[in-house]
Amino acid sequence: MITEIENFNYENLFACAENIGEKFPFADFSVLGETPCKRKIFSLSLGKGEKSILFLGGMRGTDRITPALLLRFFERLCISSKNDLKISAVKTSNILREQKITVIPLVNPDGLQISLFGTGEAKNYRGIADKALSGKNHSEWAANARGVEPYLNFDYLFPVSQTHNYPLWAENCGPSAHSEAETQAVADYIELKNIKYAVLLCANGEKIIYSPNIANSENALMAQIFKSISGFEAEKRSEQACRGNFCEWFCNKYQRPSFEFSFKNEKEFNGESFSKAYQNAEELLMLSAIM
Repeated sequence: MITEIENFNYENLFACAENIGEKFPFADFSVLGETPCKRKIFSLSLGKGEKSILFLGGMRGTDRITPALLLRFFERLCISSKNDLKISAVKTSNILREQKITVIPLVNPDGLQISLFGTGEAKNYRGIADKALSGKNHSEWAANARGVEPYLNFDYLFPVSQTHNYPLWAENCGPSAHSEAETQAVADYIELKNIKYAVLLCANGEKIIYSPNIANSENALMAQIFKSISGFEAEKRSEQACRGNFCEWFCNKYQRPSFEFSFKNEKEFNGESFSKAYQNAEELLMLSAIM
C-alpha cells in the first residue's frame, strides 16, 4: 500500500503505480511519455464508462504530497471495486460502471527529484539547474529539469511578452506553449480521451480554485459544493494567474470544468502524517469523482 512507502520519491512512486497495475489487472497502467531526464510520466485508469474524470498531481516540484495522495486514492478505488465496498458512503463499483477515473499522479518527476535531493537529479541538465536555482534552496524547486514550470506552459493566453529563454527555479512559462515534454504528454493524452472534467492537486494552502472564464456557471457551483465538503476556501483564479495555466487551458479548449485542489505544503511527512492528510482529503476526492 502507498502508506507503507517510507520515501515518496519518483522511483518509489513509479514502483507503487506498477504494483497497483499488477495487483489489480482490471486497472490500466500506462506510460504517457518521458521527461528530459528520461523519467516516465504515467497514468492509472479504472472503470468502464466512455467519459473520464481526470486527476493530476505533482505538476510542480514542490507538490510533494499530491502524487502520494492520488496513488493512495486510486489504490483505495481498486480495493473497493474488487470487494464491492464503499468509500465515503459511495459504492465504488456503481460509479465505475458509468465512467472512468484516471490519475496522472506525477506530471513533473524531474522537478520532484530536484526538490527532494538537489540539482544532481537534473542529470545532463545539471548545469542549467544550477544556474536556475539562483541561490535558492533546492527544496523550493518547482520547475522541470530545463528550468520551466509545466504548470505555466499550457496554451491558454500564453504570455508571449513574458517568455523566458533562460531557466528559473519557478514561475518560468518557457519559450513557447507546450514546449516541455511534460506539458505535451498531458495535452496529447487529453486530446485522445473524453474527459468530463479535470482536477489538479497542488500544495499551496487549503483552497479550491476555479476558472473565472468558462462561459457557464458550472465551475462556480461545483466549487461551492467542494468548499462545503472540504472546509477549504473557494476562489476564482486571477486573470494574471490564468496565463499558461493547465486548468484554464482545459476549461477553454474543451469547454468543460476544471479545478485546482490545493492542500497544505508538506515538505516532510511520514506514514502517520500522510495517513492523516489522506483521511482529510478522501471525501473531497471521492465527491469530485462522482459529481
